Amino acid sequence: MMKKRMLGVLALMLVCIFALSGCKKNVGTPEDNAVKEDSQDGEDAEEEEDTYSFGFSAIDMENPYFITLEAATREAIEKEGYRMITKDPATDPDLQAAQIQEMIDEGIDAIFLCPVDWEAITPSLKALKDADVKIINVDAQVKEMEYVDAYIGSDNQN
Repeated sequence: MMKKRMLGVLALMLVCIFALSGCKKNVGTPEDNAVKEDSQDGEDAEEEEDTYSFGFSAIDMENPYFITLEAATREAIEKEGYRMITKDPATDPDLQAAQIQEMIDEGIDAIFLCPVDWEAITPSLKALKDADVKIINVDAQVKEMEYVDAYIGSDNQN
């Protein structure tokens, strides 16, 4: 129940971020790409195990749209004290599948996913579900929507 509520809150936050991210003027500036320093303190490592971990995989992290979306999502997640792992599949569906498996192995609880290929992503969706990872499909839909827990996208017809 708590995970469903948290997923709902995060999905709502992402919708707001998604809507506002197009308004940002300084795309690609150094503050968008800030690197969080890792702590060598063992206490921080214990805290990380007790927090939610999110994955972020979009079509191409060289695209200003996805860079802005990732930065805004990261900001909202880290503000809540959670962590986010971002992978860049560089428009390669096989690389995206391998990176998703890496994130599953790293123990993510949920993933923000914009698939490189809407059909080829299906085995990764199944692996995510088998690992009990919540899937938040962003921007480009997947073919097998029954695997998706939440979808956030624009209405391109209107």
